[in-house]
Amino acid sequence: MSQPAVSLRPLLGYLGRHRRAIALGLLCLTLCNVCELAQPTIFKHFVQWLCSGNHAVPSAVLGPVALLLAAGLGRSIFSFLTRWLLVGTSRRIEYDLRNDLF
Repeated sequence: MSQPAVSLRPLLGYLGRHRRAIALGLLCLTLCNVCELAQPTIFKHFVQWLCSGNHAVPSAVLGPVALLLAAGLGRSIFSFLTRWLLVGTSRRIEYDLRNDLF
């Protein structure tokens, strides 16, 4: 005997109600990943600069360090916003589903 096909199509209405929050959450997730990927690239260029021996000015270290801190801060902020938006939206969808069921 074959199992009946389960359709998730009725759930699309619940996702549609919250499409703005889902889109913002996915945008924040993308920006979080961009900041995460930027850190090793910045660090690589910083190490190459240190190995080149052309670092006569000690204040030139502040630029790469500031970039690393900005990328880390951006990753943290976008990670928080991603969780806040997507988990919050999932809770609201769960609430809507539960109210419609009962």
